[in-house]
Amino acid sequence: MKIYKPLQLIFFSLFSIIIFYSCKKESYLTLEGKLLVSSTNPVEVRNYKIYFFQAGSPGIPFAAYNSSSEGSATTDNNGNYSVKFKQGKSGFLIFQGANSGPIDMMGEGSGNFPGFAIQGIPANGGTIYLYKKIDNASLILSTGSTAISPADSIFIKYNSTSGPVEKTLTGISVPANTNSFTLDNITDLALGYYDFEGSKYQNDVMIKLKRSGISYTQYIHTAYYDSIPPGDEPTRELRFYLQ
Repeated sequence: MKIYKPLQLIFFSLFSIIIFYSCKKESYLTLEGKLLVSSTNPVEVRNYKIYFFQAGSPGIPFAAYNSSSEGSATTDNNGNYSVKFKQGKSGFLIFQGANSGPIDMMGEGSGNFPGFAIQGIPANGGTIYLYKKIDNASLILSTGSTAISPADSIFIKYNSTSGPVEKTLTGISVPANTNSFTLDNITDLALGYYDFEGSKYQNDVMIKLKRSGISYTQYIHTAYYDSIPPGDEPTRELRFYLQ
């Protein structure tokens, strides 16, 4: 069967594109920097395992995709880390390229060091703080339409500069529709969830309410309008609400 030259040219072009993209080298990023304890205590975090993640999800409704990827590294005796991170892929039909999604970083708790998570680290890595330290944090509660009785138990869990802390409060009475009740004051709070793109920390203190005589536990939620900037602080109020 005779094939006309224009069709031959189109076929050859498509074939060349397929060969080109199938032979492209894998894309890597070098992420390196230093892991320090906090801004007012910039001590190197040594021999600490850290993980890097890049999310991937299918494109809908088109035949596009973003594949995930991950890597890991351990800081050296000077707190330095370095990893050759293999990027995930993005593609549409036969066209492929490096996944441009953000890379997240996470470390597991080790000894007195709390675990931490960072969203969207810079493309080249850089200096990372393990946590933000608040010397004295006031937990401010708004109850909404629900009251707290003295027979209820309030469970508080957070990370301190000396490791994880758990405590239970009882005998507290908070009327419904209370706007600003000081539930507790905690010292040496270590916040470990940082959003590089938003330049703010997450209020990761966990509070649960156990009702007297009831077998379930109710969560006391963090207030969404909390904006916690980077850098250690001597004092700060952290706000919560009970539905």
